[in-house]
Amino acid sequence: VGVFNPYWNIAQSAKLKQSQYLLVMKSQLDFLEEQQPPKEALVMTMTGDIASDNCDFRSFVNVTAMRTNWEHTTAKAINYSFYMMLTCLTQIVILLRQLLHTQSQSVATNVSLICIGWQTVLDAIMCISHIFLCLVMQPLFTAFASVAFFKLLIFCVIEMKYMAIILQARNNANNTNLTQEDLRRQVTLLHLKFYGALMFAIVS
Repeated sequence: VGVFNPYWNIAQSAKLKQSQYLLVMKSQLDFLEEQQPPKEALVMTMTGDIASDNCDFRSFVNVTAMRTNWEHTTAKAINYSFYMMLTCLTQIVILLRQLLHTQSQSVATNVSLICIGWQTVLDAIMCISHIFLCLVMQPLFTAFASVAFFKLLIFCVIEMKYMAIILQARNNANNTNLTQEDLRRQVTLLHLKFYGALMFAIVS
């Protein structure tokens, strides 16, 4: 059996027979595998009995512990955040194009306010869930925070503004001569309804 030599020259192996060369290489690989630290199991269990004769107590214990592989989890989280940011950018582009398409009052009145409102609630829930993941999983803060920022931009800036535009277009189409104070009151009521629906969706 060959002995591992860190200064082994591959060119010298040409003088050996093929079987001897393979045997030496196998011994070197085995040596390297032995030097690697043993990998810890992701799930570890422990079973046993706890007994005390003085207290007349006996109990059976079954414990299971789970370990998180942070290197593997971080790689998955980075891939997830990358694809989610691409999705958010696509959603932003589509929403902005829809805003440009519905600039006219006649087209904006045909847009469903409930549909846009429900989409806003879903984006807000995803934003809150990613913020919660940032707080719970600190090593993955950057990956989830970027997604939460894009979702916050979508629902709080674009979609809420879109609903206000739809509401204003419907008021103008109905020839309701509302003052600026009345319009602000309606927008405030719209925000209250939205956050009420958001809280109801989170609780339920």
